[in-house]
Amino acid sequence: MKPGRIVLDFYLKIRIKKAQLRFWCSFVYKQVFETMMLVLTSDGEEQEKAVKEFFERLSTLKEEIKNIFPEGIQVIDQKNVGLLDLVVVTTLSHYKAREECLGLKLIDPEMTPLLFSWLTALLELPLVKEALPTHEKVVGFLKYLRQETLKSTSA
Repeated sequence: MKPGRIVLDFYLKIRIKKAQLRFWCSFVYKQVFETMMLVLTSDGEEQEKAVKEFFERLSTLKEEIKNIFPEGIQVIDQKNVGLLDLVVVTTLSHYKAREECLGLKLIDPEMTPLLFSWLTALLELPLVKEALPTHEKVVGFLKYLRQETLKSTSA
């Protein structure tokens, strides 16, 4: 193989990897987060439909995580946090507060072990711990948001 061809192949692999990364960042935000917010701000049949969609999207993400981390979650420290890590932690970091507000299990360690491990590792980073609001504040905000949204849709 010619040296120029090796460089081109390497460059193409990097471009493909970056495109895949951008796609999954967009998927987490546009598909997972927006559906999760719909679960929070809806009720009854609409909420049931949103819950089903949320778990379908989480299942898709779960399958991709197997490709991202074929050997399981490696040690994550503040020096090797990437764009997808940031999107996942900002989107899913308050899953326990959402579960408390909704009475639903959203991130189950048995159903999504790699996602759960990844998120747990990210949440243990000192910088992430410092940046996130307390659980109580998030629960209060989510309850208020849910109450106001449901009140405005029923009026």
